[in-house]
Amino acid sequence: MSGKKRYDNKKRLLKNGESQRKDGRYCYKYQQGGKARYIYSNRLLPTDKLINGKYELSLREKIAKLEKDIAYGIDIQNANMTVNKLVEKYISYKTKSRYETKSKYDYALQYLRNSVLGQSKVCDVKQTNAKDWIIELSNKGLSYNTIKMINSTLKASFSMAIQNDMVLKNPFSFRLNELIEYDAIERKALTEKEEKELLNFISGHKRFSKYYDYFIILLGTGLRVSELCGLTVSDICIEKRLIYVNHQLVIEGNKKTLQPPKTKSGIRVIPMLESVYLAFKHILENKEDCIETIDGHNDFIFLGKNKRVVTKRDISRWICKIRNEYNKTHQQEIFFTAHSLRHSFCTRMALRNMNPKILSEIMGHSDVMITLSLYTHATFDVVISEMERIDKQYLDNSYNQFYNKSSTSYTNL
Repeated sequence: MSGKKRYDNKKRLLKNGESQRKDGRYCYKYQQGGKARYIYSNRLLPTDKLINGKYELSLREKIAKLEKDIAYGIDIQNANMTVNKLVEKYISYKTKSRYETKSKYDYALQYLRNSVLGQSKVCDVKQTNAKDWIIELSNKGLSYNTIKMINSTLKASFSMAIQNDMVLKNPFSFRLNELIEYDAIERKALTEKEEKELLNFISGHKRFSKYYDYFIILLGTGLRVSELCGLTVSDICIEKRLIYVNHQLVIEGNKKTLQPPKTKSGIRVIPMLESVYLAFKHILENKEDCIETIDGHNDFIFLGKNKRVVTKRDISRWICKIRNEYNKTHQQEIFFTAHSLRHSFCTRMALRNMNPKILSEIMGHSDVMITLSLYTHATFDVVISEMERIDKQYLDNSYNQFYNKSSTSYTNL
């Protein structure tokens, strides 16, 4: 019986392992890991008509792909898992991820779960599918940075799939900025003039003057806002004018918690500028008792009017109100966020020729190149003044002799 030729209902000869079921669907049976496996399709050949207009690879195309995958050592069984399952598996290995990072993963899954891409098999996803989905997210109004975060999660998940012989290529290996428009607001430091005018505005404002100390400290230390919020009295040495940074305040769900800084380099000691010293002294002299205890600490420095610890959300909300009010009363509008103040400090120190390595340590960057590449944006006026300063220091002025010769002629060139 095994040598008997088999035909489909169109009288076409079927190859070994191929068969046609009573409902008209085609089936291919093969062995893997000592178990019988099956592939199905409504069409035998690529030239057969689509069923109900729905595209599907023909059985012969699926067999060819299967044989190619086996030849390349692809794990066929795992390659049939959905993209949703792949990303969930990738995230499950990130056991040491911080809460904020895990939240980003969950956010990516939220958009993936109900999509066609998420329900697709890993082995079936092509780069065109990945790009179509990215464009779909952009059309839904997601920002560039949000899509970048989602894309990075998918890219890392498929890299894991490659390492585990599930696929050969990563469908998310493409330049995102060549596919969708970069709409993120550029990180821009406040100029010295903008910084001075902003501080004058805050100090003279009836409602906002109470936040003056916050701005002085953020602009004078380069602290991350979460690090500022987590500072306790024991983290400050007024006598030596030092700030000891070894934790940050993070909100996990609705719970406040203290966690280590963003990187190991985030554990650092920051000397106080005179303005920062006076700000801390003013705060500590007027400090009330905190009614909250977070991870065994209750001597937090920065408190709201309810005597509870100020959070990153609180400061971001205050800054938004101050920015809007400032721009209403000033002809030259400025845009700044909580992070812009850290950015401005670093830029200001760099323009004052602080040693990049020392500046990197104060900022808590893991690599000095981060300090140099992300934070030191000189204004054009500063660029001009720097070139003029270098020109004055130029030792070899022999070119002046050439250009000052009135008899120099170019007519014979």
